[in-house]
Amino acid sequence: MIGLARIGFVGMTHLGLVSAIAAATKGRNVVCFDQSETLIDDLVAGRFPVSEPGLENAAAEHRAQIFFTSDLRSLESCDIVYLSADVPTDSAGNSDLNPILDHFRLIKRSVNQSAIVVILCQVPPGFTRSLEFDKSRLIYQVETLVFGRALERATSPERFIVGSSDSNQPLPDTLLEFLDSFGCPVLHMSYESAELTKIAINLFLISSISTTNMLSDVCERIGATWADIIPALRLDARIGPHAYLTPGLGIGGGNLERDVTTIRHIGEHTGAAVNLADIWMTNSNNRKTWVTQVIKNMFPTDWTEKHVCVLGLAYKENTASTKNSPALELLRAFKGAKITVHDPVVLIDQDEYDVRQASTALEAASGADVVAIMTPWPQYQELNSEMLEDVMSGTLLIDPFGVMSSSDVARTSLKYITLGCALN
Repeated sequence: MIGLARIGFVGMTHLGLVSAIAAATKGRNVVCFDQSETLIDDLVAGRFPVSEPGLENAAAEHRAQIFFTSDLRSLESCDIVYLSADVPTDSAGNSDLNPILDHFRLIKRSVNQSAIVVILCQVPPGFTRSLEFDKSRLIYQVETLVFGRALERATSPERFIVGSSDSNQPLPDTLLEFLDSFGCPVLHMSYESAELTKIAINLFLISSISTTNMLSDVCERIGATWADIIPALRLDARIGPHAYLTPGLGIGGGNLERDVTTIRHIGEHTGAAVNLADIWMTNSNNRKTWVTQVIKNMFPTDWTEKHVCVLGLAYKENTASTKNSPALELLRAFKGAKITVHDPVVLIDQDEYDVRQASTALEAASGADVVAIMTPWPQYQELNSEMLEDVMSGTLLIDPFGVMSSSDVARTSLKYITLGCALN
């Protein structure tokens, strides 16, 4: 009979923190290690560096099982240790693996002789096998968290994807017992297959996003309505009810871009035909400028004199991340014009972007010629279009994601523009 494993997580960035708290919800005692004493002090005090629905409540509910520490010796008592630090990327999606290697060296010299070490952070194919460690105790596990839904996905995953040195050999019992507590299938494969599976998942998502955005653009130009087409696609078994069919403003956040960059690098080194990746990024970059082009087309001669209100700065709802955010692209494009912004979570450097940040959405919209809802925050669904009309100076409302009800807006004089509908 295997007892409940004590689980360690090294790196208290988004991935590590969410994964550790998810483990605690399954009744595990977890050791949460980070070298930053300041970060550990903040976590002990309940000050979290990430914003995720339900995360702080779950941490408080299971606080007795969670041990935050900067003492490396605490890992000695762990049966399983996850390397769970986020992998930093640059603006082009290139990963910096040096911090991950530094974390691995700490783990290597700290864990006990029977502990299983799991690489949870996203790494390119070949990385795990290159590490000098007892391969019978070294595992790669795919993480499939989604910003804004991370705790939900961490506690109720569809499946676990794990790679080992020899997929013909069974996984360690201690690890299997822990993974089985989540009640989902465990797919076992080689290191390289598992590492590529993570990339494959994201590239299929990017493909859906790119195709959706391309067809949405076509709809806008020929008078079709993308919302009419979606039900037909969802009823096709080859596409399915859960397909990603919501038009957007390109890909952001850094994770998806990283996988495009990785597959490009693989193509360069192996000769594999990966030119489709270039098309995806071209599509994404074009979509990021969609709102900018709409405004400039509406005001071809005097757009620089317009007061633009930007609602939402995060690259998507329910996260504080602004990496590759279309909203920031818009701020840069209109730098020098009068811009007011609002976001429920993100605080922006107002001097760097030459903007004023308001405390409410209506305050930001006051006197604006144009209001652009750049992040589909749930809070913006509560906006009353008549109140918005009352405080605006102009009438142009750009709502790419359809946050507001078009029928509600139709009762006003506002000119409403959304993705996938004809641009008048």
